[in-house]
Amino acid sequence: MITAFLWPAIAKADPAFVAANGPMFRSLGPRLAIDATYAILAIGYVLLGWATLRARVLPRDGAIAVMVGVLLFSAPVAPLGPAPWFLRIIGAFVFGGGLARLGYALWSAHGQVDLVT
Repeated sequence: MITAFLWPAIAKADPAFVAANGPMFRSLGPRLAIDATYAILAIGYVLLGWATLRARVLPRDGAIAVMVGVLLFSAPVAPLGPAPWFLRIIGAFVFGGGLARLGYALWSAHGQVDLVT
């Protein structure tokens, strides 16, 4: 959501700020904020996936996809890090697919408890 909504608004007001060599990516404060945001996101979803695996209520493949996908999606890409952008795109698909798998299992359960496949 940050990339889709916040950065375009900032870019409209100050395009140089969000340029690859601009202060958003080169100054310590914004860079730490970006890194912390992705770290907290990744930790949260990995813990959710782990708890889902341990609970044995929702499909394991969905939980594993969420954990792997969020790690790939959160990998630092240019200009912040060395990971290639295609990892982030693959991660987004795997992450979203895992969430969709878990969501579908919840939505289609209709009160059933045993959802493990």
